[in-house]
Amino acid sequence: MAARAAVLEIDPNGPEDDSHPCIHDGYTGKYTYGEEVYQAQGNQAQYDQCMATVLTALNRDEKCGAPQPQCSFQGAWRGSRIPDVFYVSSYFWDRAADAGILDDDKDTHAVVSPRHFKDVAEDVCDLDVKSVQSKFSRIQKEHSPYFCLDLTYAHTLLTGGFNIPEEQEITLVKKVKYHGDYVEVAWYVLLLLQEKTGLGGSRGPSVSLSPSRVDRSLTRAPRSPSSHTPGRSAPASTCCRDVT
Repeated sequence: MAARAAVLEIDPNGPEDDSHPCIHDGYTGKYTYGEEVYQAQGNQAQYDQCMATVLTALNRDEKCGAPQPQCSFQGAWRGSRIPDVFYVSSYFWDRAADAGILDDDKDTHAVVSPRHFKDVAEDVCDLDVKSVQSKFSRIQKEHSPYFCLDLTYAHTLLTGGFNIPEEQEITLVKKVKYHGDYVEVAWYVLLLLQEKTGLGGSRGPSVSLSPSRVDRSLTRAPRSPSSHTPGRSAPASTCCRDVT
């Protein structure tokens, strides 16, 4: 996924140290995204350093053509209004399930907060890759070296990218009822339902998140707010396809 590649491309330790603060101790390998290959070597993963690296990758200071408080990251326009309701799907659900944040990963939705991702990330980043594999049995082996990176990215994207408060309730969505059947949530389904059925109720504007649109924003030029309808959030701040 582009998010991993963007984080691994940042070299906070300098050219003489190949280790990366987001990769678990005990792992040395390569991560391939598209035609690019990135060094992925752990020494001692550290949450704080990993978070700082993710923030660098998100490039929050890039201008979006609107007042800077309306910019989220990579030049994406967040919109002029702060949503009251947040729906989070896809990658976020999968990482929450891997981390044990969900009480029952067979549920169709769950209410959590960004704090849940941070609390688990701080503990996970202290583990070596073998400990990750033994403690978190649900995670696929090929993803275990990047578990610190993935959880830290999820938390930092929510709080540093979309400016969601630590304790703000967000709804993780796995499936939604559509025409009487429960279907897996893809970004286009979630946005369609919000548009057609008013998902989110009358509490105010809502936004649905999944790093896949973020994934695209890390690899292509963002759209300026002038290309969107005034008063509506730009698609770049509302979400996307699966990235796992």
